[in-house]
This record gives sequence, C-alpha cells and structure tokens, in this order.
Amino acid sequence: ERLPGRARLALPGKVSAADLPALTRLAHAGVIPVPDLGLSYRYLLPNKLFEYLQAGLPVLASPLPELMDVLGDGELGLLAHPADRRALGAALDRLADPAWRSAREPAFRRARERWCWESEEEAFLSAIEGDSAGKGSA
Repeated sequence: ERLPGRARLALPGKVSAADLPALTRLAHAGVIPVPDLGLSYRYLLPNKLFEYLQAGLPVLASPLPELMDVLGDGELGLLAHPADRRALGAALDRLADPAWRSAREPAFRRARERWCWESEEEAFLSAIEGDSAGKGSA
C-alpha cells in the first residue's frame, strides 16, 4: 500500500554503528511503535529512545507507561497506537512540522542534558555499589 505524502521516507538498509549517530541526526523524527503485548513490552525503555533524544529528534512512540514518562505530555514527541495508521500518519506529519519542532527546542536541549550517561552515571554506580555492599552479609 502506498502512503500518500510519505515520499520523504528513507530506509537506508544496514548502517555501521560508527555512522549511525550522524545518520540519525538527519531524520525528522524517531519512531518506537511497540504493541502492548504484556508486561515486558508495557514497561520497556529502549536504548533507541535515548539515541533519538541525544540526536535532538522528536519521538513518535506507543502510549506505554515508561515511554510516556520520558516523553512528557507532547514535550518531546507524540504518542499513537501502532495499529492506528491514521494516528501514526498524523503524528508523523506534526513531528515533521518545523514550527512544532522549533517550539520544543528548549525541551530537546534539556532532554539531551538529562538523558545522558553523564547525568545517570552516579546514580547507576551507586545502585550497583549498594547491591554489592549488601551481598553476602545475610
């Protein structure tokens, strides 16, 4: 089936890990269309989400709890059920709108600062050290 107005869609095929960040930054949006098939899907938080945020891309994602927590209320992207083609198309059109993106640039900047290793490292290492300290003491 052809998607009217979607001529801008590019599927480059296999891309090396070294080339991926630069190629990602060329996109208009990141897409995470995950069906809610159970708990392991419902509470996922894929690395790809953070790659998109680091690239400064708005994200179109499924309305799943963890994705909604990170994306906020339309601040960093939009939500649509993956089976709803009309909603997906409308959301992609909106995300590609330069005015929509421009209005959210401060939020994208904050997200790049918030959702990066430098911001998460201390909490991550503390959690691991806390787990290590408690092992074998029972």
